[in-house]
Amino acid sequence: MISAGGFQIEQQLYQAAALAALTLFGTAHRAVAATGFHMSNSFWTNTDCQIGLIMCLIAMIWTGLVLLSGFVLDDHPCSESWIECGARLANAPILLIVTCVFWCATTIDFWLLMQRLRKHSQERVESGEEDTRALLESSDHRLPARGGYLWQPNYSAGYAQFNANLSLSGKIIYFGLCWISVGIFAAAALYSKQYVIGLLPIIGPLLVTIEAVGKNPYATFRHVFGKRIQITLITDHLAGTTYVFEPIPKTDEGAILRVTPVWTPRVTEQHELLRHKLMPAMLKLRSQADSNSVLEMVSALRSILTDFVTKVDPTCVKSVGKWLALGSCNKKLIVIDMDQTQHLLNAGMLSSDLVLAIAYLEFFTFVNRDRLDKGEANSMWKWRAQTTTGAVVPDNSIPYQFSGIEGWELAVKSTIQLFGIESKQQDLLLTGWSEVERKEWITKTWDMVLPLCESVFVALYIFYCIYETNRHPSDAYAPFVLRTRHKFGDFATYAMMWRQGWYCCVFAQLSTLSPAILSAFVTG
Repeated sequence: MISAGGFQIEQQLYQAAALAALTLFGTAHRAVAATGFHMSNSFWTNTDCQIGLIMCLIAMIWTGLVLLSGFVLDDHPCSESWIECGARLANAPILLIVTCVFWCATTIDFWLLMQRLRKHSQERVESGEEDTRALLESSDHRLPARGGYLWQPNYSAGYAQFNANLSLSGKIIYFGLCWISVGIFAAAALYSKQYVIGLLPIIGPLLVTIEAVGKNPYATFRHVFGKRIQITLITDHLAGTTYVFEPIPKTDEGAILRVTPVWTPRVTEQHELLRHKLMPAMLKLRSQADSNSVLEMVSALRSILTDFVTKVDPTCVKSVGKWLALGSCNKKLIVIDMDQTQHLLNAGMLSSDLVLAIAYLEFFTFVNRDRLDKGEANSMWKWRAQTTTGAVVPDNSIPYQFSGIEGWELAVKSTIQLFGIESKQQDLLLTGWSEVERKEWITKTWDMVLPLCESVFVALYIFYCIYETNRHPSDAYAPFVLRTRHKFGDFATYAMMWRQGWYCCVFAQLSTLSPAILSAFVTG
């Protein structure tokens, strides 16, 4: 028979463990709501990975307390019988433990996938198939077609779809472990006639399997990029291409910056300004390109760029500033998937999305120019309209000279040179028109847009938005100069998709928490 004193100690221990876990879950949620998510390709600085570590720590401590109670409290069930010990462990967060183990396994699996991609890239570079600066992440049949052994990325299914990203083997292993592990301890509890503790845990694996807890709310939380500078592009789909710029240690070729096209799910917080400010302004611009619509585009871009600056680590400005400050063809940028991009840029081809990415970086650098060397800071004025910027212009700054069709050609050539390419062709736009009509349209449109913009990249972006609507069907135009060849994403994308997995697991585990929490409130 259980003594009153022993029963009270046991109940207090279970209540303390359950309530402490619930409190920590709530604290972690509020902390993320206050600080936002840090999107990083580093395991230790990525917020999603930190959340995973916290979940594992809570699960281990909680399970340890329940196991400890089986050896030192009451009639020491774990010292007497395996069945009684299993019944005691039915009070532990078994589902959370299984999820922690599977998270570790999928993280290793995704890391190995990235290593295979990197090895493939190095083989192509060493074989001379591509330019030595182009570290290609994917391109042919030698790459894994469906991802890793456990993790099969399917970001097109949306931000809040976790199960869709598991391979068939991953689903069998994860769901199988959930049902078997929880079922064993639930059966032990039922055999010991602890019916509540034996039946409630069965709900957990069911909720996880059918993903019945709903979408997590974290898509609206703030996302900061740190040193992983993510340029989000407009998309109406559940996933799309983003450009990730990262400072890199100085290489033998002197590269200081790397840009990678990454396939990522659409996150509400990142697309909110794009959809509510830029998209309406762009639709008006493309329906009627005049000074008023251009000014609306400039205003929308200013809001988006200002918000972007607050999300990037200011220390990145040194690498980005050195890249933008160079006035001639430079080799400071490593471009992933460079072969297609190089072909298009060699032909003088730009696109609105690529120019927009550079506009993000130029505005970020200009705002943080006080962190640059004096010469580099002054050279940033070559991209700026000194009459509309609103800042004090240095006396020895480089003048802004991009007016007229010659200025447009110079702007395109200077932008392409940032990728280390000397473009020799400038006649791909409006090839279906006569030369007179082509020059007249470019001059008229460029001279309307340029005086209303603060930087040449903003002007180029608006120019290409207008051109994409008015271009001739015969134009050799590629709307996506830089695109990703695979949809595996990067480590930050992988870590972000685990939010839904943790969200489902925690809510499913609440089914086993409910008796302890309820008894805590009843008994005080």
